[in-house]
Amino acid sequence: GTGKSATITVKVTKDPSAVNPPNPVNPVDLASMYFRPNSKTLKIGQKYAPQLWFEPTTATNRTVTFSVKGGGSNVATVNAQTGLVKGEGEGECVIVATADNGKTAELQIKVTNEQYVPVPITGIVISTPSPLVLAPGQSHRVNINVEPDDADISHLEWSETGNPQILTSANSQLIVAGMTEGITA
Repeated sequence: GTGKSATITVKVTKDPSAVNPPNPVNPVDLASMYFRPNSKTLKIGQKYAPQLWFEPTTATNRTVTFSVKGGGSNVATVNAQTGLVKGEGEGECVIVATADNGKTAELQIKVTNEQYVPVPITGIVISTPSPLVLAPGQSHRVNINVEPDDADISHLEWSETGNPQILTSANSQLIVAGMTEGITA
């Protein structure tokens, strides 16, 4: 790796009023979600972690499943849970994010007829509030930007410092809070 890193502090609390971004006690329905940017050109073998945004930002039902629309899996594949996209072959396809209430967002993917040559990461930016304060068992999608735009994210690793009981998972942008209160980074 390049040694480049970015840190997000995660706190798990049983105090609903302290959760940030707010996680209302009463469910708030997801009205819409969107990819930003909503299109991406990749090379064969290149991986991409798309940014998915939710409206309203207080929506509580953020469980999302990712899929490739139609027969596009020869062009790109996507991890159903994390949304990580990989260019597989020349062409165009659409990645669909589907929320548990049926709302969808689409990401246009174009894959060129070039093999991806890994480019080192020169910078990482996490565009999620820090500290991220979650309720026990709550999950949160973290949006990351790497520099340059076509940097190799295959070896991007998530690691924790502090209390390892805080998170049950922290990889590929999906952070899931454990049941233990405390703070980690």
